[in-house]
Amino acid sequence: MCDLYNKILHLVENLESATLIDNENGSFYVKTSNDIFFLFVSAQDHTKLTCYPTNEKGNPDYYKLLLEYNSHYTETGISIGIDTDGYICFQTLILDDDLTNTFLSFTSKVIEWTHLLSGNRNKNISFINKSMRV
Repeated sequence: MCDLYNKILHLVENLESATLIDNENGSFYVKTSNDIFFLFVSAQDHTKLTCYPTNEKGNPDYYKLLLEYNSHYTETGISIGIDTDGYICFQTLILDDDLTNTFLSFTSKVIEWTHLLSGNRNKNISFINKSMRV
């Protein structure tokens, strides 16, 4: 657990205005300055990474589109879902020790998908531009 915390802490140091929050139950949140959340949950031999790329709830048609789009992209290892509160989220499993590269490739895919699905490119990709030094 300490190893995962240290890896995430190192990752957060490369984010602008990001805060690491330890939930003390095996999970860690990273919150960026514009309320984008990344949740890391440690499991037996992997880490589950979830991203909430917006703090707004979408409409049911948008959810349907997300789920249909996801069915065509399962080979990426990233799933698109809706949490119990109705927020869109993206998830993947990190099975290797290269947390930073996995995080960056995951985040790039989230940007690509949100802009393709919503048609509102500027709003959906601005979070990465504001949060990370690319």
